Amino acid sequence: MDLTRTQIKEIISNQLTSKDGLNELLILMMEIIMEGERTIYLDEHRDYGNGFRPRKILYEGNMLELRVPRTRVRGFMPILLGILKDQEEEMARLCSLMYSQGSTMQDISKCFELLYGKEMSTSSINRLSIGTRSRVEAFMSRKLPCRLEALIIDATFIPVRRGGSCTKEAFFVAMGLSEDGRREIVGIYNNPTEGSHIWRAFFSDLKARGLKELKLIVSDGLCGIEEVASECFKGVSVQLCTVHKKRELQAKVRPRDKALFSSELKEVFSTESS
Repeated sequence: MDLTRTQIKEIISNQLTSKDGLNELLILMMEIIMEGERTIYLDEHRDYGNGFRPRKILYEGNMLELRVPRTRVRGFMPILLGILKDQEEEMARLCSLMYSQGSTMQDISKCFELLYGKEMSTSSINRLSIGTRSRVEAFMSRKLPCRLEALIIDATFIPVRRGGSCTKEAFFVAMGLSEDGRREIVGIYNNPTEGSHIWRAFFSDLKARGLKELKLIVSDGLCGIEEVASECFKGVSVQLCTVHKKRELQAKVRPRDKALFSSELKEVFSTESS
């Protein structure tokens, strides 16, 4: 049965005035588009339809439950679903970034209202951050090689919200150097204060994830690290990074000799082969 333009407008108008009518109409339109995509895909790839799978997506602050069409070979991915997924990942990244910079839930909600046209609830914002948090946790708990040539440790200060206030705290970043020369971040650890208890937990985590042998640790003057490192990794050496070593040496030189001494230090610490 063919409907006139007026009849179609009337049906849509009635649908929009009902409770949750807009969401139901959005779901219907998205499912029709995806089924149309599948029909074209089946003609082009000689595949067969294989029912539907449920999928929840967040669209402009609303949780929509869709029936996503499947194919037997499972090579089909609706373009529409990919676009919505990209937007959700973008929102999740923005949410994590703002929260890590000290923004409140209310700040994030107002930002989303400005960018995406709808204010987000606290539960929706939490849901967006869960995906990012799980990926970070998987990265931080991954297995490590059993041996590392060196571990380079430095701190960066990032705003952290605790209770009703936001202050900058140190996050210690550890970069490992493997036997074949590859470098990768092996851990990021947060603690408001320094001390031997931090490094004991720091090294215990690395060992629990598979690290057994470590030859060298390079860092600035971190309190208590040398003693704990020797306890955890037999025979490990600990040295200051070149920048902090230069500062330490220059502090012992008379002001009038600093320029000459600095130029000589550059030759001593040069990484160029002779």
